[in-house]
Amino acid sequence: MNNNKIKGKKGEEYACQFLSDKGFSIIETNYYASRHGEIDIIAKDKDTIVFVEVKTRSTNNFGHPLESITPLKIQKMHKAAGHYLLQKDIKAKNIRLDAVSITLYPKLEIVHIENLSL
Repeated sequence: MNNNKIKGKKGEEYACQFLSDKGFSIIETNYYASRHGEIDIIAKDKDTIVFVEVKTRSTNNFGHPLESITPLKIQKMHKAAGHYLLQKDIKAKNIRLDAVSITLYPKLEIVHIENLSL
């Protein structure tokens, strides 16, 4: 496993713990949605199914992790979320797209953004 994959995996572990601490229930991680890509974390926040993109960086030297979440990425997340709901035959009234950014150094920083929009 290369360094970026290890860093990404560690970031997802931090994000899962962070969301769990906020009262979210983790349903699934690393859901692969065919050509729409992957959903890092699928969780439940009260009566809402939340699809979470996790971005991890060692430092903010080359920009904040959230800067890499583009409108195209959000569109893909929407499609992947739809794919998940269809595949699992879930009729959800409330869904949401969130992002969690993890910066590892000089100290661990976790930022959670709810309701990503284009």
